[in-house]
Amino acid sequence: MLKGLPVRVVASKNALISGYYQHRVGQATLDLIEQMQNDGLSLDASPLLIGIESHNEIMSKRLLLLKTILSLVDMYAICGKLKKAQKTVNDLSV
Repeated sequence: MLKGLPVRVVASKNALISGYYQHRVGQATLDLIEQMQNDGLSLDASPLLIGIESHNEIMSKRLLLLKTILSLVDMYAICGKLKKAQKTVNDLSV
C-alpha cells in the first residue's frame, strides 16, 4: 500500500499504524512498524499511546464485568443454586 509514497512520508505511515490498530489489524500494524524500522524511519509514539489507552480501558471494563459475574456466581452458591452457579461459570468465555 505504501510503495508509491516517498520514504520520507512518516506521518502517513503513522496514521496507517493508528488506523490498523484501531481496527484490530494487529499483524498489519506490526508489519508496518517493522518496515519503518527497516527503512530507518522513526515511529511517532502517539498512535501507540492511543492504542495503549484504548487497551487499558477495554481491560478495565472486562475486569469490572468479570467481577460482576463472579459476584453472581457467589450469590447463586450462597443461595444454594449450585447448578445456576455452575452454568454461569460454564457460560463464561474468557
